[in-house]
Order: sequence, then structure tokens, then C-alpha cells
Amino acid sequence: MWKRRCEPLLRRSAIVWVLRRRKLHGHEKTYIASHILILVDQSRHLEVYSPGFASSFTKPVVGVITKTDLALENENYCVQVLKRTGITEPFFRISLPVGRGIGELKRYLFG
Repeated sequence: MWKRRCEPLLRRSAIVWVLRRRKLHGHEKTYIASHILILVDQSRHLEVYSPGFASSFTKPVVGVITKTDLALENENYCVQVLKRTGITEPFFRISLPVGRGIGELKRYLFG
């Protein structure tokens, strides 16, 4: 029942935890989130995150606009959605088919 009610929302939004391996309390295989990525799909004109949602995390929150090769007219809308969510720039614009922005995001996250 939960999956059926939430499935449309899950297809429209994504929160990604960037995990890094850390030695914590003597355990070698402990993973800790270093960043939280909030994704907004540029191909859809949707707002699924609550205002100020990003402030609920204790790790740095990074805004990512996906599918930037589609619906170019929605780019400013996506930036406003991320700002209302409480995320500050820089925002990363990525497109997997075109290969845009992935390198910049990796360099930002992993140095």
C-alpha cells in the first residue's frame, strides 16, 4: 500500500547520499554520508520538496538539476525550486546522454 501511494512521488524526486568509507569505532567498513544531493528533473515542471527541506540535514546539501538536455525553458524554474528548498549555489546541471556536468560534480564531491 505505501509503495503504491508513494511510487509517483518517488519517480519525480530523488535524494542521494554520497557515502565515503570511514573507520569508525574500529569498524573498517562503515560508510558515512559526506554530502546530500537533492535532484530536480528539468524535463518536468514539478515541485516535490517542501520549502526549507534542505535545512533538515546535518551534511552539506548540493542541488543537482538533471536532464538538462530537455525542456530548456524549465532551467530557471529548477533553480528557484532548489533555492526554495534551502539550497545555495553552486547548482550542478547534468545530462547523462550528453555527458554534461558529471565531471564537475565529481570534482566538487571528491576533490
